[in-house]
Amino acid sequence: MKRGITRGILYAVVHFSLEVACFYFIFNRFGQSQYWVLFALLYDCLAFVPQALFGALQDRFPRLDLGTCGAVMVITALLLPFDIIAFIMLCFGNALVHISGAHYTLCDVEGRLAPSGIFVGGGSFGVIIGQLLSKTELVIIPLALMAVSVIIICLIRRSVSVSGRADGIDIADKNMPIWIFILLMFTAVAVRAYIGYAIPIAWKSSALDSVILFFVMGIGKMLGGVFSDIIGAKRTAIFSLILSLPFMLFGNSNMLVSVIGVGLFSMTMAITLGALVSRLSDMPGISFGITTVGLFIGTMPAFFVLPKTLLANQVTVTLLTVTVIIIFIFGLKGDRKDEK
Repeated sequence: MKRGITRGILYAVVHFSLEVACFYFIFNRFGQSQYWVLFALLYDCLAFVPQALFGALQDRFPRLDLGTCGAVMVITALLLPFDIIAFIMLCFGNALVHISGAHYTLCDVEGRLAPSGIFVGGGSFGVIIGQLLSKTELVIIPLALMAVSVIIICLIRRSVSVSGRADGIDIADKNMPIWIFILLMFTAVAVRAYIGYAIPIAWKSSALDSVILFFVMGIGKMLGGVFSDIIGAKRTAIFSLILSLPFMLFGNSNMLVSVIGVGLFSMTMAITLGALVSRLSDMPGISFGITTVGLFIGTMPAFFVLPKTLLANQVTVTLLTVTVIIIFIFGLKGDRKDEK
């Protein structure tokens, strides 16, 4: 298990570096464009949606080095002067590195969710750091981070031989028809992605506020996997969502109250992924890809339609959070001590 945690931490560093590089690129090159919304939406589409396809490729060929390939593509994109070509290369490179991280943090980790939760959480820190760096011309920083990432990925590949299967993760209700189950988990991811944009946060008015918000999101994602391994995934998912609701609803003007809600709300990320892997243990890459497609589908409406008033925000967040809670109640199996 220690090796699984180590892989999770190392890939959290890779994920952090990746998001620094990607968000540096898109904000630095397109942040002032009149077509900014289009580029942001295209980035989400081209970086998230192909992960299902690349995940299938990684599942079929477990020793395929998608991670190094993706990291080199991101480095190349940072150096290329041709914005559109570099943009497309960056998006696909991002997808490849993500799938590699999922592969090494889901397979052969003794059925634990902590490694994948730690890996996923690392990206939140990089998102805001990349945005802040984009206001400078210090491209050497994301380049250096991605160079370190290539070294980390190569070291992991040399020291770890994984089976390509995510055996041992067992948190899903196995009685539900598989396609209904996948649809429910997909819905949970998409709804949760939209909620992330609908949470009322009028208190966020400075760069420091944004840093705190994204760092708390990252910590929440990491702790979701850790607590799932300790007290059970279903308890963690349902209790974290129920507890998060009042903090999210009434933290609009209070940062401390709000970030507690955001942190609790973020804890279910690894659980949804773990639930899919429970039913698709021989397809961890596809399972991860399903969640990223769900993220895109949930994020897309937020570019065009968001609640306009505080009350509308509160009602939207409440209804959608209750929807996700109900999905987890029926989609996850009970946490019994003799199953741990």
